[in-house]
Amino acid sequence: MTIHEELQASYLEGDAEAEAHMHSCAECRERLPELDSIRDVLNDPSSWDEPSTGLEQRVVDAVTREAAAPLAAPISLDERRRRRNGLFSARVPVWAVAAAFVVVGAVVAGVAIGNGGAGGNGATFALIATPLAPHAHGSGGVKVEANGVRIQLDVSGLPRAPAGSYYQAWVKGDAGLVPIGTFHTGDGKVVLWSGVDPAKYHTLTVTLEREDGNQASSGQRVLTGEIPQR
Repeated sequence: MTIHEELQASYLEGDAEAEAHMHSCAECRERLPELDSIRDVLNDPSSWDEPSTGLEQRVVDAVTREAAAPLAAPISLDERRRRRNGLFSARVPVWAVAAAFVVVGAVVAGVAIGNGGAGGNGATFALIATPLAPHAHGSGGVKVEANGVRIQLDVSGLPRAPAGSYYQAWVKGDAGLVPIGTFHTGDGKVVLWSGVDPAKYHTLTVTLEREDGNQASSGQRVLTGEIPQR
């Protein structure tokens, strides 16, 4: 991690020295709007509220019921409101709702795989955003082919990498990190290739990197996901 990146991280923590540097450094000023939006989220008390008890399980139960009865009669608007109010009867922070929908995505993906849907003989998984990219979300698909392991990401809400930067995808296992490709856009599909066994490297991360010739990870993770083991 460069000194600029360290100061940017300290800026998120409210460090006065880092704040002075951010406003005086031309390179760091370019990232101020992005970092300020992250600080707003971190400083919002509702971001740290606890969700209502059993929220995750109620979401999973609701999705499971819908998947088990695909031919049921259409649900009226009043009934949809009643169910929604039952799920979210207590005030919950934005991050808790987002986490609940990650669970929904995982359940739906499991139903699709079980029914031979999208993904074929591959596995799908959810991508979870970190505080460095709070508006990002997406999913991934893994398929073992003759030439290697094909990993396709479908990403939304991830800002385009700034000039002089790019996104790097990695798979991680007990032996460490293995790079599997780079990209610059944060919206749409990205196809990556891995030459290692996904059973041994089952964590996928995406980091923001600088074009500085350093092949090591910056540690600035924006997305992460766990590749299911079949």
